[in-house]
Amino acid sequence: MGRHSLFDWVQIVTGIAVVVGLGLLIWELKQNREIASAQIASDNSAAILAHRSMLIGEEPASVVAKACDSPEELTSTDIEIMNNYFWSVLNLPIRISTLSEYDFYSESDWKSRAYDSFATIHGFPYGRFWWSRVRYGVQAVEPEIARIGDESLAGIDKEYGCSGVAAGYAEWITKQKSG
Repeated sequence: MGRHSLFDWVQIVTGIAVVVGLGLLIWELKQNREIASAQIASDNSAAILAHRSMLIGEEPASVVAKACDSPEELTSTDIEIMNNYFWSVLNLPIRISTLSEYDFYSESDWKSRAYDSFATIHGFPYGRFWWSRVRYGVQAVEPEIARIGDESLAGIDKEYGCSGVAAGYAEWITKQKSG
């Protein structure tokens, strides 16, 4: 009788081990799926950024300076460069936001990056106009990113000059022209 009872216990333990093993396998497959989804989202974002960078060109400094100093003089080509520049700036918080859904970044990481990006965008008079069109346009952004963009725009002084990067470009261009 003891031998039969031992055999029953071995079967029970084996059954439990198989169930636990299957549970771990399912959990591992789910993690792999999430990692693959995050990688696809990241690759898509990188491809978009590469495309936008190509459209911006190798030397956008003069267009950025013009958008800073005299946005009314922007040509249609300049506007396309600036549109892609702004989307490139906004791409990083969008990418980090997507990856935060998979716990690769914290919510505060992408929100901080979004505020920084909007400070750059809203530093340009044309950037504020661009945001007003993008906010509800065909390429509308996620609601939380849009909320941060609106909050950033509402908090900025409308007489605020260009961002530090743009101001640096403008200063460099001015020196080049005068030198």
